[in-house]
Amino acid sequence: MTLRQVGGALGIALFGSLVAGTCDERLDTAGLPPRAADAARDSLSGAAAARPADRGGPRPGHGPAGGG
Repeated sequence: MTLRQVGGALGIALFGSLVAGTCDERLDTAGLPPRAADAARDSLSGAAAARPADRGGPRPGHGPAGGG
């Protein structure tokens, strides 16, 4: 059981590293203000929040702070 847990944890860590590396390489922050670009590079939720509305970003009143 312990070997399975360790293997699962290592597999998840490896997969997360590969996904993060791929996303980081493909992330285009050109045209974003510096704070938005930093937030987008820091986390996936930061990237989603920094996404412009015309590219599928949150609409006013529909994000987490909008209560919609």
